[in-house]
Amino acid sequence: MERVEGVLKELPRQLYHLANGLVITWATLRWGRPVGVVLLLLSGLGLWLSLRYRDREVSYLEPLVRLLARPEDRERLPGRGAILYGAAVGTTVLLFPTLAAAGGVAVLAAGDSASTMVGKAIGSHPVPWNRRLSLEGSAGFVAAAFLVSLFFLPPWQSLLGAFVGALAETIPWSIDDNISIPIAVAAVLWLVG
Repeated sequence: MERVEGVLKELPRQLYHLANGLVITWATLRWGRPVGVVLLLLSGLGLWLSLRYRDREVSYLEPLVRLLARPEDRERLPGRGAILYGAAVGTTVLLFPTLAAAGGVAVLAAGDSASTMVGKAIGSHPVPWNRRLSLEGSAGFVAAAFLVSLFFLPPWQSLLGAFVGALAETIPWSIDDNISIPIAVAAVLWLVG
């Protein structure tokens, strides 16, 4: 029962994460680098709103914060994940060629969402070097990231990107995975492309 509650609690955040990433992937494939500029501007606006919300100046954001923000971020910096996500994805889109950047964004969107949901639902075998994550979650990451990136990348690049993203997620460093995943995947796809 506890697993089901954990999955249901995380579901809105992960659906938002997935949908947002897929829209950004499509926009990146369509318009390229200007998408990165827009994302960085939106991240700046998000940071400003978050700081104002924290000081109780924009209470109309309360329903959105309650739905999408993790409890530990609500008081400290609401929307922290979304702000980092936008900044990292925007930077990725600006730094790398379009297909590599779109691959990084798609792998982040599909893989990170799937790993969280699969890990919470059925994860029971910890990743040896990061016991907070599960092998089942990592397998879910690879499967979802591979399938989504197949829409615009050759199969071997989709699989490579999925594995690089899953590995980047499991490395126990202090860098948020919303930053490490898209940049690592885009860099590898750019190098092999």
